[in-house]
Amino acid sequence: MIGWLKSCAPDWCAAVSVFGREDKKIPINIGHPRWLSEAADLSMTDYMRTERARLFGNQANAPAAEGSYELNGANGQLIIIVDSALKGIWRRVDGLIQFHNCVSVQILAPRVEGRPLADWAYDCFVAGCRDVHPEYAFAVMDDEYEALNMDRSDGVAAIGRDYSKYLPGIYWLNYFGTHLTGVLDRQKLLSAPATKVEALGNGVLLVQRERPDDWNLPEVVTRRRDIRKHIGAGYFFDREDAETPPAGLGYDARP
Repeated sequence: MIGWLKSCAPDWCAAVSVFGREDKKIPINIGHPRWLSEAADLSMTDYMRTERARLFGNQANAPAAEGSYELNGANGQLIIIVDSALKGIWRRVDGLIQFHNCVSVQILAPRVEGRPLADWAYDCFVAGCRDVHPEYAFAVMDDEYEALNMDRSDGVAAIGRDYSKYLPGIYWLNYFGTHLTGVLDRQKLLSAPATKVEALGNGVLLVQRERPDDWNLPEVVTRRRDIRKHIGAGYFFDREDAETPPAGLGYDARP
């Protein structure tokens, strides 16, 4: 991951820090081979430390306990959230299957590393999928995700995030790794009526539209529905479709 991060955001990587247990920023040496473990260790709560000790004792190579931590860089253009876990890529939370061991890159400025946001985000996304080989990845605008996946009827909650049933949606950029290309059918993915679809790394990259901020244009909404229907409507959550049963993604049967 470090090679991908440094190539995409060299200026941001010049000074990386993590929030410690007292909300203090602590510098992290990302040149160290175990820098992610160091960041997790510095941000761990007392409960997380106890849980890691219970499972792994004093093993020198014990992984970080489950939890999320925030990485800040030399400038305010990005925040990176890392969700680490003791094992595996998914777990059950309140009966729902959720991915973990995830990285979320939040873009806070109209230009990143001297480039327009959309150009930088596209190249960073493609490089990450090619080099890191994630199980699944997507890039989405804040207001797009708000419209498609947020429920504010009783507090605030994300909906459509049960990976035992379906993927949360079809967004600007979408990447399907080895398992998902098998479940969804690689040839269906590659023939989807999207702006661009191509093999990438161990999976398939699907670009739903040209410009990220055009998510609510009528023709883009229609294209999203056409892509969903082409691949299989049951594989993708849609808050406006209560009739199509979830197709399932096969994670229940995986170790």
